Amino acid sequence: MKKKLIALALIICLTLSLAPMAFAEGRETDLLTDQPHSDTNYADMEYTPVTEAEFTAALDAARALISDAANAEAAEEAFDQVASLFMTARTNATPLHPHLPGH
Repeated sequence: MKKKLIALALIICLTLSLAPMAFAEGRETDLLTDQPHSDTNYADMEYTPVTEAEFTAALDAARALISDAANAEAAEEAFDQVASLFMTARTNATPLHPHLPGH
């Protein structure tokens, strides 16, 4: 009888531990949305260094434009340039995971 109770307890524990995975498949949430991913292979990507001077110049250009509301569109474009340079620098600084294919 004791073995049956232990077996039943193990089955219940296993079932309850797998339940979240079963429900996660069909769950709709705005917290984590689907993200588009490029099919580009890391080996095909070109390294584009971002210098401190280039980044500082982009920041200064954006800073100069934000003081006047008439420059709103140009300021937005300058900010996009700063963001692009930042993302390029961040990508360059991110080490590739050793378990990715091709590494």
